[in-house]
Amino acid sequence: MKIGCRAHDYGRHPAEELADILHRAGYQAAQVAVPKAIEGIEDYQHITPEQLEAIRDGFAAHGVEISVLGCYQDLSDPDAEKRAAAVQNVCRVLSWQHFAGGHCVGSETSYLHLDAEGRAARRDWMEDSVLRIVEAAARADAVFAVEPVYWHPLDSMEAVQHLMDRVADPQHLHFIFDPANVLESRNIPRQEALWKDWLELIGSRVEAFHIKDFVYGATGEYDTYQPLPLGTGCLRYAEISRWLHSQDRDLPLLREEVIHSSAAADIAFMAAL
Repeated sequence: MKIGCRAHDYGRHPAEELADILHRAGYQAAQVAVPKAIEGIEDYQHITPEQLEAIRDGFAAHGVEISVLGCYQDLSDPDAEKRAAAVQNVCRVLSWQHFAGGHCVGSETSYLHLDAEGRAARRDWMEDSVLRIVEAAARADAVFAVEPVYWHPLDSMEAVQHLMDRVADPQHLHFIFDPANVLESRNIPRQEALWKDWLELIGSRVEAFHIKDFVYGATGEYDTYQPLPLGTGCLRYAEISRWLHSQDRDLPLLREEVIHSSAAADIAFMAAL
């Protein structure tokens, strides 16, 4: 397994300088949202071949894999024009995934914290967006990895199964699995069974894991979410660790929400997984 992080948790720098920072911190992989992480690039529309080459070569020079090119867009926006622009952004990144040295392109399905009614209302738009993106991924021989989140339209195993059935392309539709983003407070006591079920459903298509830890405040709701060093919150990784040991794939474990004071301990925690 490769130990990595979300690159822009270490700030915005020229590509090779950022890769050097990550390498010196102890990482072998990263999720890179280019405009957030790379100095001199402001959006997904105005990126030159020279800039993409600098990203690819800079990270390769320091032995840091670009496991995910992050292009997180609202793929379920009710405004058709905004939704089309979001799809276009993801497709644009898919078109240069290989040239930039990325293993996949990743996104969630919304920006908002939606209630059940809001998630259901947006689900068909989300599925249509993913279908268009995966068609583009197939044309580019690239991989799109979508991230389930329980407050977004792709909020459950049932929604994921429906998406996989509708977008019947296991080669080009993969997943980023973030256990924290599918762990509702009511399920904290039953994580072993939960992770078994999730990994049985999507494990063969997981491109990367997001690793983090947290506690909820007194209300048990997301608005009281408090990030913590790994191993000190409510996440239980034993079943995920068992699953990882059963795999022969070199999957990246990417620390999100890096807490710099505990980064070395967090890297050791991920290595132990």
